Amino acid sequence: MNAIKKAKLLEEGKIQDPNGLIDIYSFQRSGPLAGKRAVVLEFGGKRVKLEISGKSKYALHKNGKNYSIVDEDGIFIKNVRIIHAPGGAPNQAFLNIENRCIFNCAFCESCSKALLDEKRLMRFITKLVENRSCETIALTTGVFPSVESSIKRLCRFVLNLRKKNKDIPIGVEAVVNKKEQIDAIKESGADEIKINVQLPRKDLFDAICGYVSYNSIYYFLEHAVDVFGEGKVTSNIIYGFGEREEDILETLERLASAGIVATLRKVRLSEVNADRIKRRIGRSPQKINYDKILRLALNHKNILKKFGLTTKTFKTMCLPCACCDLVPFIDV
Repeated sequence: MNAIKKAKLLEEGKIQDPNGLIDIYSFQRSGPLAGKRAVVLEFGGKRVKLEISGKSKYALHKNGKNYSIVDEDGIFIKNVRIIHAPGGAPNQAFLNIENRCIFNCAFCESCSKALLDEKRLMRFITKLVENRSCETIALTTGVFPSVESSIKRLCRFVLNLRKKNKDIPIGVEAVVNKKEQIDAIKESGADEIKINVQLPRKDLFDAICGYVSYNSIYYFLEHAVDVFGEGKVTSNIIYGFGEREEDILETLERLASAGIVATLRKVRLSEVNADRIKRRIGRSPQKINYDKILRLALNHKNILKKFGLTTKTFKTMCLPCACCDLVPFIDV
């Protein structure tokens, strides 16, 4: 039942705060809610991250010391906790170290022209670790001014983190165009890696992203498994662009058969990216219902079981965070 309720919240993606109850929120620096105010809520062993918005059928209420989520019918979920996530994810520093990007993926709202201060970011992470506000570190990056330059900066950042934090798990999400870059990320001290297939079909990838040969991503992922090992390599699969469910499941199986655990995600839409996506693919992106979110998560779990994989081997990035998606073995 809690998995169904979480799926319904993910379908909506937003929550109202009519009484100003949410004083612990984070301004998202990475991920599907980048650039937005968001809150992490926990109920019945499930966690969900929602954009704080005046436009939602769900709202946060408080009775005494207890929080609840209500809808037009009354209490939707009771005994809700607000989770402090100063690093962007519970118990994790999950940060974008480069806002600028030369690519223009239609769904992405993470990047801007703002220049991030590397030393300031390092101090921020160090403070989180010292305050025990994070147990793991995850880094992503825009690509600027080139793939090679972004990988070098990322490796330097990871190497500096590793010098100060010998034992803390570090995960890296990166765009690569050479297998040697994957080797360099591992050698810099990263424990886990995410290389994104992004879309479950080549034609959709070419229209919406198109920054590299689609099939080369699978080649790089397979090499990443050789370097990092099974259960240490993941890849975002974003759906809601008009693909068939069979396309999604075939992609999940292709990845799992190579030892890769996908991060399966419903596209988060705004007025800005929905319009961009429509121009790229010639139609409006789909509205995804909660039952499809649940069904795909359960099918994904069965695929992972088939190949002896689980999401629970990961310590960094999206799978252990389990806030933005319905995660097999954690939520279902």
